[in-house]
Amino acid sequence: MRIDIFADGQRVLTEAFDGESGWQMFGDGTVAGMTEAGEEILRIGIIKNLYGLSEMADLGVTVSYLGSEVIAGLSYEKVDLTFANDYVTHYFLDSETGLRIRQRDDVALHPDIDDTIQRFETVYSDFRTIGGVVYSFYDEKRDIDTGELAQTTQVEEIIHNGEIDPTFFERPEG
Repeated sequence: MRIDIFADGQRVLTEAFDGESGWQMFGDGTVAGMTEAGEEILRIGIIKNLYGLSEMADLGVTVSYLGSEVIAGLSYEKVDLTFANDYVTHYFLDSETGLRIRQRDDVALHPDIDDTIQRFETVYSDFRTIGGVVYSFYDEKRDIDTGELAQTTQVEEIIHNGEIDPTFFERPEG
């Protein structure tokens, strides 16, 4: 897994997990390993972003349905995911479509940079079907307490089962 974060065409941060350990590359090109907390949040991110609810139990995640909850005047079905390390994330599903529209987490966004736990809400939109699977192509993550925008994600393309050179995930020298 690898996430490259750019702003105005410049690398801000790369976070990656090569299957054995995590690494990160900063905007200035320096490369460093990750702490256990940093690696754990990457592993959880892989599960949350690449697997469906029906696959969670096989990955050691407990899925709990908590009923309906109203947020901003809209009713959602609330589902909690509890990971092996007791980390909990809250999914809010559209009652009609079953799509994850909102997600709430108490987490350090990048624990190796700043381990401060914050309450975030991510709102997903711009849903598109690719190969029979519906994906959100845009989301905004905000600090629940301040309303401040923490990050946005704009997906440009999804390719199923594309070929990727395995060295893409390897930690670079430096």
